[in-house]
Amino acid sequence: MRNFKLILTLLFSVLISCNHANSQRKYSYTKWHADSKGKKIDKSEFKSFDSQNNQTKWIQYLDNGISLTDSFAYEFEGNLKIKEFRYSNRKLSTKTILIYGKDNKLTETKCFDRDEKLESATKHKFTDNLEVIENYSNGELYSIDSLKYNYKNKIISEIQYLDDGTWFQKNMYEYDSKGNLLLEQNEVNSEFDGIGLVESSYIIDKNNRPTKETVLFPDKSKEYYIYEYDNE
Repeated sequence: MRNFKLILTLLFSVLISCNHANSQRKYSYTKWHADSKGKKIDKSEFKSFDSQNNQTKWIQYLDNGISLTDSFAYEFEGNLKIKEFRYSNRKLSTKTILIYGKDNKLTETKCFDRDEKLESATKHKFTDNLEVIENYSNGELYSIDSLKYNYKNKIISEIQYLDDGTWFQKNMYEYDSKGNLLLEQNEVNSEFDGIGLVESSYIIDKNNRPTKETVLFPDKSKEYYIYEYDNE
C-alpha cells in the first residue's frame, strides 16, 4: 500500500448545484441523513446560493455534534468571477484569484491564505470537449485532472492523476435530458485505500431539484439522504 498524502483541489462546487443553473433567485437546502423509509435521522449539511448560483454558505454537521461553517463572497468583472473569498468562523480563510483568456475561458487560478501567502494554483487547458487541469502546491505540480464534457457542457468524466502518472481517483456523471444529475460514480485507486466503486443516485422533482439520494457502497450497504429546500 502506497503511503501518499494528497492535497485534493476543489474543482467544482457540488454538482448538485448545477441542477439550479437556470435559477434566478436565491435558494438553500438542508441535506439530511435518513433511513431506508425516508425518516430523517440527523443533519448532514446546509448550503445556500445567490441568484447567480454562487455558493454563499456551507455548514457541515459532524458526528460529534460539532458543526463547521464556511461562507463565501465574490468579486466580478462583468459576468466573470475574478475573486472568491472563503471565510471560516467569520475569519478570512482563503482568497482565490481567477484568470481568464481572451475567449473568457478560465486559464489559471491562484489561492492565497489569510496572510496573502500562495497556497495552491491551477492551470487550465481546453481542447474541444476536453479540459486538462494542472494542480500546484508550493510551486510544485502534484496532480493533473483530465475532464470530459458533453455537448451541453456538463462534465461526464473526471480522472485525477498524480505527478508520476498513477491514477488516483475516477468520477463519472450521468444526467437526464434537462441536465439534472442522476448518477455519480466515484472510485479511488486501491493503492490509496480506495474501497471500490461508490455510486450515488438522485431522484429529481418537477422543479429540477434533487429530493432523495441513495449511496451504494461496494459491500452492497447503502446510505440515504433527503433534501429540504427553503425559500419556496
